[in-house]
Amino acid sequence: MKASINKTTVVRIVIVVLVVFAGAVFSNFTVSVAPSPQTIIATPTRAPTQTGLRTARVAELTDLPSDVFTRLTTNAAEGQAVIGQVLNVGGTVRTLDRGNARIDINDGTIIRVSPKTLFTITQLEPSSPITRLYLTLGKVWITLTGGNMQVETPIGAASVRGSYLGVYYNADLQQIAVSCLETSGTCSFTYQGVVYSMTSLQIMIVPPLPPVVRNMTGVEIKDWILVLPGQEVRGIISSTSTPEPRPQSPPPSGSQ
Repeated sequence: MKASINKTTVVRIVIVVLVVFAGAVFSNFTVSVAPSPQTIIATPTRAPTQTGLRTARVAELTDLPSDVFTRLTTNAAEGQAVIGQVLNVGGTVRTLDRGNARIDINDGTIIRVSPKTLFTITQLEPSSPITRLYLTLGKVWITLTGGNMQVETPIGAASVRGSYLGVYYNADLQQIAVSCLETSGTCSFTYQGVVYSMTSLQIMIVPPLPPVVRNMTGVEIKDWILVLPGQEVRGIISSTSTPEPRPQSPPPSGSQ
């Protein structure tokens, strides 16, 4: 009986000693508990402005009284034009006998379209300041505040930089008239590989051949007044000295 009590007592003493020892050990042991995750709300920041960064250039119909038809892309079907339509490369504008239209490009360029005209946009890229049209027939009037506009026709190409340019192509007679109302850059027409330059208030008509660059007449200036605000045209005329016509080079001696 005494032996049994002694064993029980020994076991209890051992347990007490172990408990005391464990308490002493764990009292000096610190358990690091990871903090609960917190929701972090990121504050959006605006990307730094990059000098010269271009936005997409688009050509939008902004005025079309009547009789205007468009094809928005190369493969699209032609339909009645609607204000606000955006023309892509390959898009066309066609006006009937009483139709006219205005197309605004968001770089400040304005294309005014006369009746009985058909043209196609062949280049309009955000990475390039060049806009190209192909004029199948009729007349377009370009107001260009920057960049470069090229109007190609079946017999030659007109080009303008920072200017007012009018291009008329008579498909029946295969005749073209290119007028430069005003230019801070250059107006030119390329015919059979030769570039003919114009300054403000000058015009070139082909044929006759060789092409002749001359001053615009009152009637030709009036054509501009019909498509631009009269005050704008008169302001251009009053601020532009009319240049003398450029003399044509005489033919080589002995030529027929």
